[in-house]
Formats: sequence, C-alpha cells, structure tokens
Amino acid sequence: MAPRVSLLLSFILSSLLLPFLSQATSSGPSRVGPFGHLQSFGSFNHLEGSKKGDKREGIQKVKQYLQRYGYLSSTHYSQMGSDDFDDALESSLKAFQTFYRLNSTGTLDGPTATLMSRPRCGFPDHPPNSNSTINPNYVYIQRIKWPRDQMDIHYIVFPGSQPEQPITNGFDAWAAVSDFTFERVRDESRAVLRITFGPRDGPGGTLGTAHPSYTDATIIFDETDPWTVGAVPGSFDLESIATHEIGHILGLDHSQFEEALMYAYIGDGITKRIAQDDIDGITSRYS
Repeated sequence: MAPRVSLLLSFILSSLLLPFLSQATSSGPSRVGPFGHLQSFGSFNHLEGSKKGDKREGIQKVKQYLQRYGYLSSTHYSQMGSDDFDDALESSLKAFQTFYRLNSTGTLDGPTATLMSRPRCGFPDHPPNSNSTINPNYVYIQRIKWPRDQMDIHYIVFPGSQPEQPITNGFDAWAAVSDFTFERVRDESRAVLRITFGPRDGPGGTLGTAHPSYTDATIIFDETDPWTVGAVPGSFDLESIATHEIGHILGLDHSQFEEALMYAYIGDGITKRIAQDDIDGITSRYS
C-alpha cells in the first residue's frame, strides 16, 4: 500500500508544480507576441493545375493561405473549410497573381504554386487598389506614417540564441537612407519596438513577421528556421530578414519588385540589401 500512496502523492505534487515550472522556464518575454503557433502550409505543387469547378483535397489550404496573406476575407465567406474551387477562390487567386506579376489566370498554375510554396514574410500583403496613385512597385502601410518628432526609435532585442549584430546592421541600413535614427535600449519601458525569436510555423514557412505600432511594435523571427549570417545554402540570412521586417515597422508594405528588399519572398542561401525601390518607397513616404 505504501508504494501506491507515495506514487499518488508524487503525481499530485507534479500536477500542482507543473504550471509554475513551465512559467519559470519560459524563454520568451510575456509582453512580446503573439507566439501563437501557425499552421505550416507546406508545398502547393501537388495541386498544380487546379481551377474553378474542381474539388481536390488540399484546396482549402489554398484558401487559408490567401486569407492569411490578405487576398480572401472569411468574414462573409462560408466555404473556407471546403475543397471546392469556387468563384471566390478564383477571384482572390487572380488578385494574388496580379500583385506578384504572374499571369492572372485564376488557375493554380505552376509558377503560382511554386511561389506560394516559398518561404516568406508573415506580414500580409495589401495590394494597391485601382485608384492608388503610388508607385507600382513599393506599397505603403496606410495606417503607419511616423510623426517627425517620433522618428528616433528606441528598440530592445531580447536575449536569444542568434547574434544581435545582423539586426543592428538592419537598423543602420535604414538610418543611412532615411531620416530615422535608432537606439538600442536595455530598459523595456523605454522601448517602442521589441524584437525576439519564437516558434511560428516550423522551418521554411513564415520566417518572421512585424506588428507595426507607434508605441508597442514587435518583430518576431521564427526560431525553428535555420538562421545564419551571410549566404549559406540551407539557411536564411538574419540581416536580410531583419532589415525587411524593420521596413514594415517604418511603414513600408510588400513590394511587387522581386529585387527589392521589401519583396515578401526569399530563398535560403540568399542575401538581400536595401535596393533603389526600397529607397524610393521610404523617401516618398516621408517626403
């Protein structure tokens, strides 16, 4: 009887202590988030050739992808969980293809499926509407334009397994082509931008994302992706991604120009730096 009682007491104590131990060993700061685990979409190439009227297993993931990245609203759409290729999916796919300068067929053709399978930034696209007068390459985040007296941005980088210098280089790059200045602080209460690593959707999906705000902005990198400094096959250059996400914080949206730093997609083993399109965008936004 004694061993059974001892075992029962151990179980009860473990149950009581587990929440406190989990909280104590958590590596992420409580105020930076969300760290909600996203679903990884994986590859869409097996759905290549899908078109309106088809019903194929996996079509619902295409809908979810287009919803996540700004092309399909689920507010008044009841078919998000179905595998039917319907009018709404065709229309949103055409919008995606138009933004990324693919043939606007409304069919999940090879180039479209391949692009959608690539690693990318988690910030949604905001395609310009037909009345837009902005440059056809760079796009603004309409709600973000920093006041002139707030362009000295204080940021904090929470300790992690990755080097901080590539992130610092990203700030330096934007400071060199704009009127922004940046200061790294140790006191979180002084920071308007918080940067950290956390689990997102697994390797090769969403590399990082930004949440712009004048007072409580965040940048989150997916800690499950293989990070590196420089162009290393099989890994992602931290400086490239950091500079891209900082661009969102400053008010730039995704560019339609593939050579631009603010283009949403990037492959492994690649480095990208601020291009003329990015400079034109930040200059025009704050001219």
